[in-house]
Amino acid sequence: MKTLFTSESISKGGRSGSVQSPDGLLDFTLGNPLEAGIETRGPNPEHLFAGAYSACYHGALVNAAKKLGTPVQDSTVRAMVSLIEDDIGGYGLAVELHALLPGIEPDQAQRIMEQAHQTCPYSKALRGEASVSLHVDGNPAALAPELEKNLGRDLDLIGELPDKTQELSALMDASEKATGKERVAVTQRIRDAR
Repeated sequence: MKTLFTSESISKGGRSGSVQSPDGLLDFTLGNPLEAGIETRGPNPEHLFAGAYSACYHGALVNAAKKLGTPVQDSTVRAMVSLIEDDIGGYGLAVELHALLPGIEPDQAQRIMEQAHQTCPYSKALRGEASVSLHVDGNPAALAPELEKNLGRDLDLIGELPDKTQELSALMDASEKATGKERVAVTQRIRDAR
């Protein structure tokens, strides 16, 4: 076995602190969904793990698809990572991996996902220690005929996007200047504007 590379990060202050890397590529304050007032001030450790796991698994998925003779294009992987507490006060992770593989039949997509799960380093590290479930997301190109009738309405909505984009941009600027309860109010206005 040979080491391909090593990455390093340093945390200060635990789940409510900050994370930096010596090379300067990471440098941010963490948010903590379990601590009032700082829930969304930055990503939480599960955000970071979800991003890293989805990227690593996605690479394994593309390789698995090639090995199984079904190359994929325009695929996406979404990882949902939950922090869970067990009955004795310990903590663990539960992960859902969702893959969208356009043009691939669901049964074949599931085989590709299972093969990727066997080779992904993150999946291997979690084996036996965390709940990981694999989900094939629906293929947006295979819309049911009854959904196609909404296409005209959707095109009209797309035409309205420039105005909505300016409105959301102004709200996001306001959010950056706001703190605490003000930020929650601005965030709700952003959600309402969607």
